[in-house]
Amino acid sequence: MSVTDIKVLRYVSHCQVHYHCLVNRSEGKRELLQEAAFELYSKRGFDGATATEIAQSVGLTERTFYRYFPDKRESLFSDADALNGLIVSTIESLSIKTSGFEAIQQVLISVGNFLEDKKAISRKRAKIIMGSQELQERELQKMAHLVSTLSKSLCKLRLSESTSKFLAEFTLLIFKLGYEEWLDGKKNDNLTKILVDKLKVSSLMLNHPIP
Repeated sequence: MSVTDIKVLRYVSHCQVHYHCLVNRSEGKRELLQEAAFELYSKRGFDGATATEIAQSVGLTERTFYRYFPDKRESLFSDADALNGLIVSTIESLSIKTSGFEAIQQVLISVGNFLEDKKAISRKRAKIIMGSQELQERELQKMAHLVSTLSKSLCKLRLSESTSKFLAEFTLLIFKLGYEEWLDGKKNDNLTKILVDKLKVSSLMLNHPIP
């Protein structure tokens, strides 16, 4: 390997490290702003805190807030895009021979793992949304979009459109029940376990046991 090659490799390595630092710094600001928003919404209500106040509470500017969130509502719903991507990638990772019930089990596991370390902030989020009719409607829209994403993804496993739609709606029901139990419960059970257990019980009731 020539000296020039070594220099190029070092430069590329330096750029990669710099890029990852920027990404981590960016994600850190986003999480900081989101936590600050939840804190102020919890104290004042959603309409009682401005983007400027949220940003200034953590030493940032209003411009920085809008760099990460197009509006205040999205500070509450920004995980929806990540969940959409997670649903798609989970289904794409499965064999085309995977059954519908096995597929939705994998989706619930992926979603549970994604949310597992967000219990405290998820509790705050749930209370904030319950305090606003507008936010509740937004939540329904986001859930409907997730169901649509799952339904379309399941069709790629050679399931019929009607079966895919049923399984997607069924998955949402399981998630809602498990998510509420996870937020309200005092047990140490994690979200993933709760979701899978509820799916297994439901599958037995439907005479379709999951291995």
